[in-house]
Amino acid sequence: MSHEVWERCVHSYMEEMWHKLVPPEKTPMSATTILKTRWQGAAKIELRPAHVFLDGAMRESGRFAIVRGKAVFDPTEQIFGFVTDLFHPVQYEDVTLMFDTMVGQPAESAGILYKGAQIFISWKMPEFEVVGEGEHIPYGVITVGVDNIRGGALFTSIYKPVCANTLSLSQGWAERKENKGRGKGMIFKGTKVDPNMLKKLGYWMKFVQSNAEKEVAQVKDFFSLLAKTPVKNEAEVHEILYTAFPTAGKVDEYYPPELRKDKQESLDKKEEVNSVIRDGIYALFSGKGTSITPTYMGVLNSTTEFLCHYLPSKKPIASSVMFGNRQELSTKMVEVLRDRVTK
Repeated sequence: MSHEVWERCVHSYMEEMWHKLVPPEKTPMSATTILKTRWQGAAKIELRPAHVFLDGAMRESGRFAIVRGKAVFDPTEQIFGFVTDLFHPVQYEDVTLMFDTMVGQPAESAGILYKGAQIFISWKMPEFEVVGEGEHIPYGVITVGVDNIRGGALFTSIYKPVCANTLSLSQGWAERKENKGRGKGMIFKGTKVDPNMLKKLGYWMKFVQSNAEKEVAQVKDFFSLLAKTPVKNEAEVHEILYTAFPTAGKVDEYYPPELRKDKQESLDKKEEVNSVIRDGIYALFSGKGTSITPTYMGVLNSTTEFLCHYLPSKKPIASSVMFGNRQELSTKMVEVLRDRVTK
């Protein structure tokens, strides 16, 4: 929701935001530069003694209010909750400096939400181009609450946040696709009761970015190797296809006789699909495909071209290619080719 953006504290690099609260920036900027030059430093977060009216007089309660001070663009102050003096306020600049230091990349988007209670920053993870497939550009995103409710989080997502709704969409995708081993989805969550939360978040940011850079380098090397590996003959093409999409076969004898018919029908249907896939990929690789080379990369490109444009689908093809069965089928071919070139 655009109304959850605090005044005009939102930023997007190059791409126009749907709510158009501010125009997109044309120059890459660090998070701290955005905070200081575009948002005038926003405001300070401080603890102020909370009082109670007791026995006809105002007395200190022993607790403190988390107060967001006035900003150049907002003359009001805001209370974000009540805590003890053990609470350590997090400043917006603490977050931006940590981001700039640990990630070392321009902010792709950034914003302050809920009248100042939460700040988010996103950046583009290292990108690489797969021949025939365009670009793969996930976003890294951090969120930090300066109140006593929202902690810190780090996740990667296909969605770029520019408001509360898109941040929620981005984080929801991350929670569904979590795979820490691949730097995918929800990576870190920290609570405000941990005084080292921001420091830990920073270390995770640095780790995720560094790992992504290494993985991109490995992926580039892998696809370069595919492009350099020739397919020896027609028999090798069929060997690759049958390894990735094998024949379903017959029901094993060690199976209840009463269930064999249904099981065999299921296997036969699977074989029909695999046969269509094998024949379709082979036809494209043999000359009907788009700019297909006689290499392992040519086999992979024939696979993705067939799955993206020719294999029938009951569901929208784009969704299946990104998240569904077609994505799994593409992965099978990638794994087979990887095994062959790394033997």
